[in-house]
Amino acid sequence: GKLDPCDLSLEWPKYLSSSINLDRFTRNKADIYKDIDHPYPGLVFRLCAIRETFEETGLLLVKSRSKSNSP
Repeated sequence: GKLDPCDLSLEWPKYLSSSINLDRFTRNKADIYKDIDHPYPGLVFRLCAIRETFEETGLLLVKSRSKSNSP
């Protein structure tokens, strides 16, 4: 798989839990980020991996935002 334009959307952070520190996804020394023009390149690659895994396997691991365990 490869990066898709949807992986680069600047809308993704608003869908993350407020308890997630976005600073952990900012650019660091890793060469893998050098060609990605995005404020959170670490997030881009994680989203890409999740999307590609779902596309190839049909398996999507998620958890509900609800604190209730009922369906």
